Amino acid sequence: MKRNSAISILRVMAMSLIVFTHLCHLYNWVAIRALVFGVPLFLCISGYLYSKKTITNWKKFFIGRVEKIVLPVWIFAFFLMLYSSIVIGERPSVLDICLQALNLQGINNLFYFIPISPFWDCANLWFMTIIMICYLLLPIVQFVFKKSITIWMILGLFILSIVLEIIGIGFLYIFTFLIGYFVGKIEKQRPIKLQQRLRVK
Repeated sequence: MKRNSAISILRVMAMSLIVFTHLCHLYNWVAIRALVFGVPLFLCISGYLYSKKTITNWKKFFIGRVEKIVLPVWIFAFFLMLYSSIVIGERPSVLDICLQALNLQGINNLFYFIPISPFWDCANLWFMTIIMICYLLLPIVQFVFKKSITIWMILGLFILSIVLEIIGIGFLYIFTFLIGYFVGKIEKQRPIKLQQRLRVK
């Protein structure tokens, strides 16, 4: 894919908003923080970009995700925990280490009823759990939505995400990833539909 300058600008915007969200949290600007949407925007962009790719070798894809995402997170978390243990004097528990090793540090952002508080120094890595789950869902999404995507599919998923939120399962972040995927697929479908109409005429 050729680099799209609009996508690059949106990525920078999403990352800037994420940094701003953390500043809002640091200074307790709760009202402003509620308006910041950096993570959903980032997930939406990721979904959009993956809609443009046809992945055939899933084994290679997932090995690549581990190398590019999970491995750097492990290294970063290791140094954070080391710093916290030596300098601050707060040591991670065995559970904290296991959650980081399994990339489940953000599991309570998906299942609200799980009473786990991740190691505070690594709490900001919760996003990695969400994005990896989105990647794990990609083969299913690519198979289920390989044909035309309709407004009813999007509406159905939106209703599902609301129902899941009510029962304590955080699906809205995954839904934003899927919205990006759908937008990309619909954009891809347009030229095909136009060609079909021209042939009929």
